[in-house]
Amino acid sequence: MAASYRRAIVETVHQFSGWRPEPAQIDALKSEGCWNNDWQASFELLRRHGLAGGVLRADQLSGDRPLDDGQLDNRQLDNRPRDNGGRDNRSRGVAISATPVSGGQSSSTPLRGAPRRGAQPEADPLFHGHEPSGDQRHRAPAPSAAFNGDCGQPAIGSGTPEGLPAFDTMVAAFGAHYFGGDPEGDPALWRGFIGQEPLLVGPEFFVDLSAAGFLWGFVSGAEPPSVRYVLQRRLGLQDPAVIAMGEAPDKPDPTGLLRLAAVLLASSGAAGSNPEPGTNPDRFNLGREAPPVVYLGDTVADVQTVLRARERVPGQRFLSLAVAPPHLHSPGQEQPRRAYEQQLRAAGADHILERSDQAGAALDALLG
Repeated sequence: MAASYRRAIVETVHQFSGWRPEPAQIDALKSEGCWNNDWQASFELLRRHGLAGGVLRADQLSGDRPLDDGQLDNRQLDNRPRDNGGRDNRSRGVAISATPVSGGQSSSTPLRGAPRRGAQPEADPLFHGHEPSGDQRHRAPAPSAAFNGDCGQPAIGSGTPEGLPAFDTMVAAFGAHYFGGDPEGDPALWRGFIGQEPLLVGPEFFVDLSAAGFLWGFVSGAEPPSVRYVLQRRLGLQDPAVIAMGEAPDKPDPTGLLRLAAVLLASSGAAGSNPEPGTNPDRFNLGREAPPVVYLGDTVADVQTVLRARERVPGQRFLSLAVAPPHLHSPGQEQPRRAYEQQLRAAGADHILERSDQAGAALDALLG
């Protein structure tokens, strides 16, 4: 879904500024590790463009003070057992993707069943207070008065910076470009970028993962309708395990990754005891006795999510697989792609893939 979301960033910024950021400028912003949310990335590009007097180069992005991520709501996944391709419950590992499953020159669409609601979990110290505080699905995580601590910047100012649109106004414009219709409506009526994005993997990719003994799911910063559309409508996956925007704090906070990994392990009985119905599954089944958890993503924030997961659960083995985003796989992009891959390595990625569909082979090589 990366390509369509990036097109929406470009057109949203252009709508409010008359300026279209280049792919390298968006890459530079994303490399800071704290702009996984594309609404906030769009807003930050507008802000920095204004601070630069309407002229912004890629080398001017690093070191500028970004706006706060805001706070997103979580939801607990239920503990329903999942189909594991007919295999027994002895899992080789858990493979979780940041949904680099579609790409090319366009965008993506809505899904029906992103994380199912369960009972609200109890406060759990493992997740540092990031527990659900109400139904905030699709609520825009507006920039707050503070600047983003993930980029090491102090809190300053308050309200919407002068000359910028209201955040909700910008989010609505973004959705108009991306969906081109009601996100909760009939996808057949969408006319935005989402309907034009080719898939990077096919359904057989997930069949092969299950056949090889891996549990799998998705933690995505995309809106739930977009995730549902790609995974269920385009790929034909039945009730995939997903955490999407608004259902966990934005990456690089590892809450969504930890929660989904724990739920997958609990539902399979792969390690430890299954949680009782109605209890919080997040604290179960992660640790030294659990299978490894592998996370595939295409941003520095995805890599940092794994590093922070290791800090939260030191006994659990986590691995970061990373791949450059689709636009860097076009002809003539070899040098920028290598530079981007080096940034992913420098951020701490354990293994760089040439393509997303190489993940299965990489899992076999890394885990034996």
